[in-house]
This record gives sequence, C-alpha cells and structure tokens, in this order.
Amino acid sequence: MRYIEIATIASISLLLVLATYLIGKASSKVSALSWIGVFLLLLALNFVDGLLYLNGFYLNHPQFAGWEEGFVLLYGPTVFFFASSVTHPPFRWSLSKWIHIVPFLVVEIALVSAYQSLSLEDQQFLVEKASSMTPSWYVFLVQLAALGHFLGYTLVALRMLRRHKEKLKEHFSTQAVNWGRSTVYYLIGLFGMSLATMLVLQAGLPKLYLVGVLILVVSTGLFVFYVLVQALDQPPLLEAPPKTAEYSLPPVDVERLASKIRDYFELHDGFTNPELTIGDLADQLAE
Repeated sequence: MRYIEIATIASISLLLVLATYLIGKASSKVSALSWIGVFLLLLALNFVDGLLYLNGFYLNHPQFAGWEEGFVLLYGPTVFFFASSVTHPPFRWSLSKWIHIVPFLVVEIALVSAYQSLSLEDQQFLVEKASSMTPSWYVFLVQLAALGHFLGYTLVALRMLRRHKEKLKEHFSTQAVNWGRSTVYYLIGLFGMSLATMLVLQAGLPKLYLVGVLILVVSTGLFVFYVLVQALDQPPLLEAPPKTAEYSLPPVDVERLASKIRDYFELHDGFTNPELTIGDLADQLAE
C-alpha cells in the first residue's frame, strides 16, 4: 500500500506540472496542447480521489467524497476535442461541441446532489463499501459503460488523426501526426489496463488489483515523461499546413536535395510507381 501511495503522489505531481505547462503554452492557433493538458489534469484529479480513498481520508470525512465520479465522462470528449483541434484548427466552441459535455454535467450534478442529500451515516456506509474492494455487479457494469464511453471517443479520435495524416502526407513529413497518434494509442492502452484491474477486482483478488493499480500509476508517470519530451521537442505540435506557402532554401541545400531525389529515382525506379506521393518521397528521403 505504501508503494502505491508514493507512486501515486509522484504521478500526481508530474501530471499537474505538465498539465500546467501544456495549458499555459497553448495558443488559440495550436489548442491541441491545451486539450492534452486538460486530459492530464483530469487524470491527476482521478489519482487524488483514489489516494484519498487509499489513505482513509474519506472514511474520516465522508462528506467530502463523491465529487469525482462523473469526471470519467469528460475523458472521451477531451480526447475528441484534441483530435478536432488538430484536424480542424483553430478550435472554436459551438453547440455541437457543448453537447459532448452535457452527459458529464447531468451525471455530475445528479450524483453530487444525491450524495450530499444523504445523512452522514449513509455517506459513511457508501465510503466503507467503496473502500472495501468488493464492488457489486451493478457498480462494475456502470464502470464498464464509462470505459466504453471513453473507448468510443478514443477510436473516433484515432480515425480523425489517421485521415489527417493522409492529408498531410501530400505536403509534409508526418512525424508530428505520428506523435499525436502515439498519444491516442497510449490512451487505448490505458483503457485496457483499467479494464484489466476492474476485472481482477471483480474476481475477488484485491492484492492483485493493487498490483494492477501500481502498474497503471507507474505507466502513467512514464507517459508523462514521454509527453513532456515530445512537447519540448515539437512546440507547434500538429499544426495544420497552410493552403498556400512559399519556401526558400540556400542554393547548396537545393542542389543537395535535388541530388538525393535523383539518386532515389535511379536506385528505386520511383518513376514506375504511379501511387508515389510527395509525402511518401519525403519519408523515403528522411530514412
């Protein structure tokens, strides 16, 4: 238990620092950074809630529990907004986007209102039940539905990024898009790990469940380092290409690039490939 608390505190610290950095660094033109920051902030709040359960804070103060349950309905929309800000910048709020937030608002208001209307004794009972690591099948199904909600949004976001990559291949290298896709793949891995820990707990293996939680927390910390390095290395992130642009290179670089192109076509018979695009050629020359 002590190892989990230490790892959780470390992950919360990393999440908060990076979330603050990304949200502060984002601009109206490159808002994808801010949505990654918001997602990391939501993860930090989830870890804080779990830590308060682990160290018994809610057992002594049950009136402060029950505030984070509905936040799971924000994970999916946040990933979707990230993909939307990448593929259709700049990101602007509209009625169609606000609709994605409505389920969270409804569920959060309903849950918090219902919980706070209970007596202190009933709140204590619910907290003890949640801390006992023996969830009912009803709770398990609700958690499963919440994970399904998140997975659905994540798959839609991945599809949007794949289409965006194909569009960018006609103009630029797709390294930045690959980074964005890797981020979404991590989220799918997060879904899988969360589902596995839920199944282990439902099977009545609390010790193995704690091991799964520890793995989940540590992997999140490693992911935070990955995001930080990539964000520092590629500040613009996934900025969409302009419709028209002019580029100029020094004559020496132009000749060197022209030579590489000629060599590629001579060695690989590139002129015989009718499906060769500028993006494909750029990827080959970058190898």
